[in-house]
This record gives sequence, C-alpha cells and structure tokens, in this order.
Amino acid sequence: MNDQNVGDINSVLRYLSGQISFNDWSQSGALPLLLDGHIPSDRQDHPGIEDDEPTSDLIDEVDNASNGSEDEDDMSLSPMTISEDGEDDDDDDDYDDYDEIDDDEINFGQQDDKNDYDDESHLSSQVLESRYAAQTKRKRGPYRKRNRVPDYLTGLMGEANLCLARGNLSEAEKMCKEIIRQAPHASDPYETLAMIYEENGDEEKAVQLQLIAAYLNRRDAAQWVHLAQMSMEQGNKKQALWCYNMAVKADHGNIQILNERAKLCIQMDNIKGAAETFEIILRVLKPHQGMDYFDYSKQIAKLHHSKKRTEKAIEVLERAFRIHPEASHPEAINMLAELYIVKKEYKSALELICCNCGFESPLTLLLRDPQEMSNSNATADDDTINESHSSRGLSILGEAVRIAIGIDEYNESNIEAVSASTSDNSKLVSEWNIPNILPIDLRIKMAVCLLYLDQSQFAEKTLLPLYNESIDDVGDLYLDIADAYYETGHYVSATQLYETLVGTKQYDAPAVWLSLGKCQIALNQLENAVASYSRVVGMAPEHSGPRSTLASLYQQLGQPQMALQVLSERGTDDQISNQQSGTAEVKLDLSLLVQKCNLLSSQDDLDEFAECGLLVIAFYLRESFDQLNLNKAEEINSRKSEINSKIGNIIGSETIMTNDEWWSLFLKICFALDKVQRYEELLHIVRAAKSSQQFINIGIKKEKQMDLSLLCASASYLNKEYDAAYLSIKPVCIENPNNMPIWYLFNNILLKLRDIRHIRFCNRLFTKNSSSIPLCILNGHNSVVSGSYKFALADYIFAFCQMPNQPLLALCIANTYLHIATQRTTVNKHYCILQGIAFLYLYKNQRGSCQEAYYNVGRAYHQLGLFHLAVHYYRKALLTPMSRQNFTGNDQSSRMKKYDLSREAAYNLSLIYRNSGSEDLARHILYTYCCI
Repeated sequence: MNDQNVGDINSVLRYLSGQISFNDWSQSGALPLLLDGHIPSDRQDHPGIEDDEPTSDLIDEVDNASNGSEDEDDMSLSPMTISEDGEDDDDDDDYDDYDEIDDDEINFGQQDDKNDYDDESHLSSQVLESRYAAQTKRKRGPYRKRNRVPDYLTGLMGEANLCLARGNLSEAEKMCKEIIRQAPHASDPYETLAMIYEENGDEEKAVQLQLIAAYLNRRDAAQWVHLAQMSMEQGNKKQALWCYNMAVKADHGNIQILNERAKLCIQMDNIKGAAETFEIILRVLKPHQGMDYFDYSKQIAKLHHSKKRTEKAIEVLERAFRIHPEASHPEAINMLAELYIVKKEYKSALELICCNCGFESPLTLLLRDPQEMSNSNATADDDTINESHSSRGLSILGEAVRIAIGIDEYNESNIEAVSASTSDNSKLVSEWNIPNILPIDLRIKMAVCLLYLDQSQFAEKTLLPLYNESIDDVGDLYLDIADAYYETGHYVSATQLYETLVGTKQYDAPAVWLSLGKCQIALNQLENAVASYSRVVGMAPEHSGPRSTLASLYQQLGQPQMALQVLSERGTDDQISNQQSGTAEVKLDLSLLVQKCNLLSSQDDLDEFAECGLLVIAFYLRESFDQLNLNKAEEINSRKSEINSKIGNIIGSETIMTNDEWWSLFLKICFALDKVQRYEELLHIVRAAKSSQQFINIGIKKEKQMDLSLLCASASYLNKEYDAAYLSIKPVCIENPNNMPIWYLFNNILLKLRDIRHIRFCNRLFTKNSSSIPLCILNGHNSVVSGSYKFALADYIFAFCQMPNQPLLALCIANTYLHIATQRTTVNKHYCILQGIAFLYLYKNQRGSCQEAYYNVGRAYHQLGLFHLAVHYYRKALLTPMSRQNFTGNDQSSRMKKYDLSREAAYNLSLIYRNSGSEDLARHILYTYCCI
C-alpha cells in the first residue's frame, strides 16, 4: 500500500472518529477517490474486490446542478436530464433489471410533434451527446459489484448489525469503521453507521453518511428521496434539490419525484427549474393521459406568467391544445383566452372560445355570403356543446383557421369591410346562436374580444345572461366588461356598469369610483366627475393622482380656491390627528406641491407661491441646501431648520418633471422671492442651485451656467453682500463683454464697493475685447476718476464714433473737455471750452427739453464761472417738471421723487445768489424747493 492510499484511508477514519469535519474531509480529496472506487492495492487479491470505473465526472455534473440551483434563471436541469436510452455513464451489470424508458415512451407516438420537443430540450440533447461520446472513448473494466460488502467481511457486517439491534452502539461503530477501512467502496457499513449516529442524536453526521451511502448506491431512488426529505427538515433546500436531482437520474419516469422537485423549485423561487421539471413530466406522460397533460401545462403557463413571460405561457397551452384537443376543458380555454387578451390578440381568443365550445364565430358569420346564410341550415343545439368542433384545435394554428372560418384568408380588411354594414349585422346577430351551457366567464371574455374588435352588437347579445346573475357573485366580470367598454370608447355603457357596481357594498371601492370618474370626464360630466373623485379622495387620501385630478377639475369649473383646498389637505384623518398631538409628521406629496405652485403662480399669489415654491425647490436641491450657511442670523437659521424639517416629510421623485421644467420653476420662484423682498432666502437657494449636481445636469449649456452666476450676483447685491456679488459678476462680464445690462449691474456693484480694484480687471479685459463699447465707456469713467482726462477722452471718442446718437457719450465728452480746460497745464483752454460747449449742446439736443438736460447745461456754465448763463438754465430746470412717461407702475410717484433734480438745481442757484449778495433771494429759493 503506497503512502497516498494510506492517507486516503486515514482521512476516512479521521472523519469517522470526529477529528475532522465533513467539509474538511470532502475538500481533502479523499471523498472523490472513495467514490471513484479507488481501493488500496493490497486488497485487490481478495475475491470480489476489483477496480471500478471512475464516477467523478457524473458527480461533478450533479454538483454543478446543485450549485447553480440558487439562481432562478441560470439553473438548468441539463446535468440531471433523462437519458433517452435509459443508461448512465457508469451503469453496471447489476442494474440490468432497471426499468428504462426508451424513445417511444418519451414521445408516446406523437411523431408530428417531435420537432416541438427537440426545440425545447436542446440543452439536454447536447449534454447527452457529450456524455455518450465520452462513454464510447472510455475503456470499460471487467464485471464489478461496486456497492456490496466483500465476502470475507460479510460476517463482520452481520455482527455489526446484531450489535446495533442489541443496543451495543460503540461496538457496532467500531466494526463499521473497520469494514470501511478495508472496503471503503461498500455502502452497507455507511448506512449502518448512519443509523448509529442517528440513535446518538447526531442528525447532521447521520445525513452525511447516508449521502455517502447513496453515492455508492446511486440507483436507489427511494434513498435519495428520503435524503431530500431529511435535508428539507434541516432547512437545507439546496441539498434537498440536489438529492431530488439524483433521484430523478435514478428513476427517470417517476412523476411523483419530479413533482416534488418542481414544488421545491417553486419554494426556492426557481421558476425556470420548476418549469423545466414539469416539461420532463409532459414527456413522460402516456398518450392517454391528456387531462394530466393539460393540468401540467397549466402549471407551466402559470409559472411563465408569474415572471411576465406571456409568450412562453401561450406556447405551452397552444401545444396542449394541439397535442390533446380531445382533453380540452373550460378552465384551460379560459386561461389561454386570458393570455391572448393580455397580449391584445383578441381574434385568437375569440376563435379559441368559439371553436372549442361548439358554435360558430361571429366573425365567420360576418364574412359569409348572405345567400349562403339563407340556404344553409345553421341551427345548433343550445343544450349541448358540439364536440366535432373541438377536434379542430386552435383555429389560429395551421389549417384549422380556414376550416373554422371558411375562407382562404382572414385579415383586418375583411372585418373592416363588414363592420360598415350595420343594417345586416342586426339580422346576423338575431340568427347567431350561443350554447346555453357556455360558462359565464368565457362569455365575458368573448364579449370583451368582440368589443375590442368593434362588434358591440354581438357583444351585447353575449352579455345578456350576465345581467341575470347577482353582482355579488360575478362583480369581477361586471368590472371586466366595464373596463372593456371604457377602453373601447363606449363611455355611456361603461358608466352604467360602474354606477351599478358602486351601488353595492362589495364594490364600493376607490378603484371603481376612479374608473367611474374617468368615464364622466370623457363624457364631459365635470360635476359628476368631481363627486366621484371626491369619494376617491375621501376613501384613499394618501394617493396623489386622484387628488391632483380633482384639483384640475375644480380649476376647469372656475373654483380655484376649492382646488387649493384639495391640494392643501394632506394625509389621512389619523395622520392629521397624530400630527396635532405631535406623535407623527404628515407626509407631503411632491407632485401635489408642484401642482399647487403652478396654481398659485397662475393666480399671482406671490406670497403663497414663494412659500410653497421655496419648499419644492429646497427638496429638489436638498443635498446642497442643508450644507450651505447663509449667515449666522438666528432668524435665518431657524427658518432654514423649519424648511429642512418639512423636506424630510416630502415623498416623491424628481422625475415627475423634466430638467427644463425644473429650471423654469426655479426661475419663477426666484422672481417671486425678489418681488416679495425675501432676499436672504433668494440668495440661499441660488447658491444651493449653483453648487448642486441637479442644476449642473440641467445647465449643461454654457448660458445656463452664466444665468446661475448672474442670479447669484443679483441676489448677493440685493442682500447687500457686495464682495460676493463682485466675485460672481466677474465671470459673467468676461463671457458677455457686449451685454449692456450686465455692465449696468457691474457698475451698481462698484458704486457700493467704493474701491478701485476693478480698474486692472477692466483694463485687462479691454485688451482682449477692444470692440466692447460698454467696457470702453467704463474704462473712460475709470480714467476720469483717476484724473487721466486725455485717456478718458480717447475712450469716449471711440465709443461715440460707434454710437453717435447716445446722449450719455456726448455729455461725457463735454464734461471731459471742461475738466481739461480747467487744468493749469492746458495750453489752449478756449478751444477745449468751445469743444466742450459744442458737445454739451449736442447732448441737450439729443436729450430734448427736459429737466435733466437744463440742469447739466447749467452745471457746466456754473463750473466755468458763467453765472448769468447758469442762472438761466437752473431756472428752466426748476420750471420744467419731471416727465411721467419714463416712470410706470404703482410706485410712480416715489420713483419720480427719487430722480427729481429740483432740489439740486435750487441749491446751486442759491449758491450763485448768495455769492452775488442776494441773501433774501437765496433763502426764498431754498424755502421753496429744499424744505423737508
């Protein structure tokens, strides 16, 4: 005996003695060697102990099947697929009496349907071919008896069983271990040892030993089933499924085992595995077991339908109708018709019901010639179902279509051509016979199909027996017909059925009231729809959809206050009472808040709109809204905490609106906050938007990012944070060097800053944008402030050449010339004065006869010391009132008073009078125009 063989036997004994676990033993490599029949060389001289063929390949296949069983859609049954010749790779001569299933039994004589089975079992065929190829290449050994105890150890095995029966467990355990040491391939000592451990209460080890015994005697299907049940008792479903796989391999045609495996797959949510198991059962069934074939087909269809695989479910039931048409029954017809309706295949569902229930299809009746109808004897027995029609199977399959309908081609054009002749339809409807014993649920499905096929007259005749039934018993059928009426545009009929349903206690439900409200809206019965939706809101206040529709109905009826009241009511009565007691918070629906914002905006209710909109946009920007700190004011922080607490109670998703719609709502909220002068909150949401990922996605375009920066600068300016406003406006000016309003805001910010740090910024920017007129004018202003009048004059002249009709530029040039003329270093002062006065009168002409022009001309003469001319223009400025056409809005008077120059002109005039010694005249001017 070599060292490796000794190690294998020692590992078995170490496991049996409890020194190592089952997992450690299986991972050590001893278990595969044991199952492969690897036996020490010194025992090969004994009779009955021979080398066996390796079985590790088959074990690996089963392991792969069990390992993949947890995945619902990936676990395939192919590793344990039934072999068509009834043999496994390692079958021995001891199993020659095994009851095998040949090809004829699997296909049970259905030669026409062989291709259908081939398509559905291609995975199994591939595995069988690969295993058969491996078998042919493998060299078989001599005849073996793998799982029997050798003759020289049978006596010891009998003594072990006697010790177990007498209760001497320790001696029996020692004997079994000795037998295992000498003949590890025999299954009997493992079974006895398992019973010993079971007596000792070690259930886990007993199961493991029985697994080994079952491996060694794999053709014992009952033992595998017993192990599966024990595994289920221990909660090990994966191992139980693996045992069922081995049991199926041991007994291919045992339907009970396959059923148990399918049930286990369903418990493990392995729908694909369960469906494949039922498919194997279908192959095993005999030709005369048509009813069982239908039952298993229905189970497969239900499994596929539960996973939204409607096409597969239809294929399974169609196959059942095709193979066993004689075994079809109303339940299967009802199920397949329901699947057809789900897939909107209404013609297929209608023909299925008609052809399998023994009467003529109404579509076939419409397509026949009237003369043929009068001559043919189409009378049918109303008390029995004509079984001859059921032999056709599905009319949508193959030749049965033309047999059932009686035409060569059946398409939409035939139906459309016949549907127009409504006068003939009435006669055909009266001659159309429906079996009285047709189940009511099939009648309803038939009527639904007729409605969708625009054959309402046939549908109404089909529905007559329904109205004799109690609504409490068949209310669901009433609901199906009402839904079909609504979806096909028969709103009056649908309304009548819905009103009948809501009149009962059982169907006085929100869903039925909601459907009734939809019908009333379609019929433009808005008042009735308001009543229906009010019932829905009262019965299900937590749903936002009906509440939103009810608010829209109130708006259409001209009752916006009622719409606001509906949108403002939040939560159920229990939630509201809990909120009042402080035990719970009421949840707010985002879609309702958005709709409320739009309603408030349309009514110009700025205060309420700003309040509601701020909450909505804070929820949208919640990630950045809470992180920003506007300032340390206690009032602002408390307001922010209040908003954050409300944000936590909002439910909904941002996907209710597109990115552009969110951007539009954000701009509306910003303008509303500006108008109600809530500048702190405006600045906070603008900064949150600028730093939020949400608006980064919205503002992919560069202009949207610039809009956010401009909003941030404006909000900072309004909130008197001028440094922040300056930093925000700079990138906007760089991107828009020719935009006059942006430079206007820039100048306003500079006036509040009162520093000169912007001069270098403007100079550098002008070198890159020398054609920018606003920047050129601003540089001219900067040069005037710094005393560089010649540089300022060059900038003004350049701008004036581009905009000669701009009065401001003429005034700036005139003012610059006058400043140059008053300097000591100026050589030709008279020339500068003349140039200045020329541009000054050009400004006056462009500006017109207004207070501003007279005051500026008088101020220029006052600066030059020409007092008599200055007095003249100051007086004209005092006598010229402000023009109202430049001021609009409610604050017209206050704005006119702000820009009125009468006080400035009177004060300057009083200075001239005082310098000339006219104190009384100066005092009179001041008392007249400058008194507060």
